[in-house]
Amino acid sequence: MAYHRRISRASSHTIILIVLSSPTSILAACPQQPIFLPLSNCTISLPNLPTLHSWGASISISSSSSPSSNLQSLCVVPSTVTNTSFFTTSLLCSPSLAAAQNLTYAQCLSRRGGVLPVSPSGEPTDLSTASTSGLAASDPGWVTIMQPDAPFPYAVSATIHLHGRDSVPMVAGLIESGANHTTSHLSLGSRSVLLEALASGRQISSATFGFDAGSQSYASPRPGGLALGGWDDGVRRGAEVRFPMAEYRSSHQLNGRRTCPLQVTIASMALRPAGGDGSDDFNLGIEPAHPQQACLEMYDALPRLPSGVIARMKEGFASFTGYAQPPVRYTASDPNAAPPATGQLSEIYIPEPGLIYPTTNLTRQFNASLVIMLAKNNFTVEIPLEELVNPVRGIARDGTRVVNGNFTELAVYQDPAPEDAAVLGRVFLSRAYLYVDYEAEEFTLTPSAGEEGGMILVGSGEDGGCDGGGGWSRVTIALVAVVAVLGVALLGGLACWGVRRRRRKGGRTVWPWRRGGKVEKESGPLVNGNGGMREDRGDYPEVDEHPRMTPVPVSETYHVPVAEVTPVSSSPAAPNRVAVQQRSPSEDMEDLRFRPRVGSVEVQGTTPLDRRLTPDELDGRGIPIGPDSPRTQELVSMRPMQSYYRTGSLPPERFRTGSASTVTDDPLQATRTNRSMSSGWA
Repeated sequence: MAYHRRISRASSHTIILIVLSSPTSILAACPQQPIFLPLSNCTISLPNLPTLHSWGASISISSSSSPSSNLQSLCVVPSTVTNTSFFTTSLLCSPSLAAAQNLTYAQCLSRRGGVLPVSPSGEPTDLSTASTSGLAASDPGWVTIMQPDAPFPYAVSATIHLHGRDSVPMVAGLIESGANHTTSHLSLGSRSVLLEALASGRQISSATFGFDAGSQSYASPRPGGLALGGWDDGVRRGAEVRFPMAEYRSSHQLNGRRTCPLQVTIASMALRPAGGDGSDDFNLGIEPAHPQQACLEMYDALPRLPSGVIARMKEGFASFTGYAQPPVRYTASDPNAAPPATGQLSEIYIPEPGLIYPTTNLTRQFNASLVIMLAKNNFTVEIPLEELVNPVRGIARDGTRVVNGNFTELAVYQDPAPEDAAVLGRVFLSRAYLYVDYEAEEFTLTPSAGEEGGMILVGSGEDGGCDGGGGWSRVTIALVAVVAVLGVALLGGLACWGVRRRRRKGGRTVWPWRRGGKVEKESGPLVNGNGGMREDRGDYPEVDEHPRMTPVPVSETYHVPVAEVTPVSSSPAAPNRVAVQQRSPSEDMEDLRFRPRVGSVEVQGTTPLDRRLTPDELDGRGIPIGPDSPRTQELVSMRPMQSYYRTGSLPPERFRTGSASTVTDDPLQATRTNRSMSSGWA
């Protein structure tokens, strides 16, 4: 029994460990889940300050020496322009700088997405300062954006809390001046400090990210998301197109000026009327014969286009609507001036003004989409009407977001792109999902699922099963894990069945796949059922290095239940035996009392109790020979048996079935005892 317990316990423990570890090992084979940051309208309420209303991802910043204290909230926007994250400070909303940009303090807070407190000299008040010596080399693009102001006044050593779940310590720069930026930059450049810190801390699998711009359409808004260390497979539909970054590896500059690691070539751009098939598109001046280099940038909402393309865009708007007047050029008004007339643009601040037209019966007739085809695999994005044309939206003087329906805005930035370096911003990316893998030096674009999408986060990794764009989704991983558990459970069931079969076989394990074959011998002496030593038969498996002395069950027997015995005398003295002369087998057969009784249960004695059967009358186990043996046939042939003996019936007047009987007419007055038979006689 001890042997059985050891086998069953070991098997159970092994099965449990396999069942628990198999799904874990399958899931561990794929990388970690990405860190997901929602991108949507971002609102922050601060004590004793106006509530700010911005757009982006909400994060918190604290000192590296005390990560859990003095959390300061910001709304940040992903940016590939910078490798170091740059955060806006309170100096940007000082009275002098806010007035220079025609902003109220509340408008400035909403435009900046919040600010970090600094002293009047610009030194951070709650964060530890860090060296700025390496920032110029890592962020040359930031120097261009900040001209003519100082690009790196201060740097801080801070802990960045991402969406309240993951935090990472890193060095970040501070923005204390300038106008060529709106909110804080969350760095996702080719040498991103944020991605490298997360990857080195094993918080993400690799320096990769996926970007879903969502939709900022007034009629059909949709939140987006940023996946650090992977991508969101639920918001992608269709085939992906890969774009190598190797050709831009040296400088990552677009037109030799703008920092841009994600560059594409625009093969064509046109306005397509509703329901059109492309035959009557209005060409905007970009075609396969005259392609245009462009940059994919998440920080910009509206596309920046060369001056010639903007001119064609105005002509196309006039062609579709019949409105021949040029668009209204927006400029911010002095907030200290007299209150403007109701419904005028001067009452709101527009961070990124597009091509603005008065809302009239003519301008309402615009009904077209913007079709952009890239040279790589003719990847085409069609920006629908609800994304391309919206009422003007901006920031009111109290910092809230408002809509001015008196004007219509075409989603193209009103000023030409500097150096004609075209930029495709979040309007373009609202219809194309972006995945960037800096380690593989490539990025991919996939058609967006739009409103039909759902979230399926997939971590990127170095192995072929989990790389960018072709990895297993969470559903696939779950299915593989379920199949593995079922397979292990089946093996566990076979093992348990084998253990139970061993118990039923009297201590011997008869494995189904080893029937007829030999198993390993058990070392050491064995004990037979009577407590004596027996030789090793070589058919017991090894249990351990020092096996115990285990009793071996006796061989299997088949018997009928032992009948009760009714004694003749209750005296403990020895029975009174009468000497009886030995009789021959033929004489026994003459006397019906001593003839073999034919029955399926038991046989009354065939000889007097004091006579032993000869060896010829017994089989190898000491049991009287059955009717089919040669010896029995010889005895039966001496005198034919009556029919009721052949059929197995018993003489009722002389025998009782199931108990010992006393024969009344037996002169010996001896007790006849039943003999247990190994099988009944037929």
